Amino acid sequence: MLVRLLMPKMHGKTIFTGARCVIMFTLFCVSVVGCVDHETRDVTVRKLLIDLSPGFEKGFPKAPKNDLREMANQYVHGKKAWQVLPNAQEGFILRLSLDGILREPKQKGGKHLWVLTARLQNPKDPSMGDFYGYAAVPYEDGDDTKDTFESALAQCLNQVETAANTVHESTETLLTWLKPIDEGETFKGDKKRMAIRVLGARKTKAATGALGEILLGKDPALAQEALTALTLIGDPEGLNPVFDYAERKPSPVRKKAIMAAKAMGGRLAAAWLFTMSTGHEDASVRHAAGSALFSVEQAMAKTTERKSIDGKKK
Repeated sequence: MLVRLLMPKMHGKTIFTGARCVIMFTLFCVSVVGCVDHETRDVTVRKLLIDLSPGFEKGFPKAPKNDLREMANQYVHGKKAWQVLPNAQEGFILRLSLDGILREPKQKGGKHLWVLTARLQNPKDPSMGDFYGYAAVPYEDGDDTKDTFESALAQCLNQVETAANTVHESTETLLTWLKPIDEGETFKGDKKRMAIRVLGARKTKAATGALGEILLGKDPALAQEALTALTLIGDPEGLNPVFDYAERKPSPVRKKAIMAAKAMGGRLAAAWLFTMSTGHEDASVRHAAGSALFSVEQAMAKTTERKSIDGKKK
């Protein structure tokens, strides 16, 4: 409405003058980004590291670590607004961690799942905090490894880049953008999408409740963004919305929900994963849930052991 008031009319039609076009563009930037004073800057990476889980290395021998590192270097080099400068004094460390869910060897249906997590950190300025990205992409035997990996990289790094260039926005502001859209708020959808990505990349636990509501909302695209953010945050308070979201969803979505439950962990996650691993009709889902359940139970056992050791020290 404000934009329209700034435009003159001629014969009942809105016309645009040079000055008013500038005003319109400025207002658009304010609406989408929140503040025009903050420019998008290149993300400078001075070190790129990659870790492969033992399960990934064993399950995908045709995707060796050195090849993946080279692919990642080439991708980041070619990505707009990113640059790799190994000898730079200033810059970020980008750590990529790759895991995978294998379908059962004898199973003909379903696909494997590659799970990539990116972490961007600046050791010289810890106060900035770390930024995270997450992607879970399907992989079939015979698929091009480079295409699959770059698809995961694109999702991860876009999320990381958005967060790195939104450090000026406070958590309180971003949480406000997650609230339901009011009638007449033209650009709120764009703000909400950005807020979901940034809060996930920052691992903001305070966003868990609102993200759970978005996950169960009417917008399927935002729901997928919310699931990714909840997986990154890893707060067990988000488990029930994830369970509800996964209900009656196809197997690929179930597997992503399984990865979210694995990230959140705890007894409730373990109980749901056990149910999925024993009762789901799709063997690939059962296999994925069983693998995630094993990881969750291991983490719970380690937590119990640490508490026991700490108790003896006291």
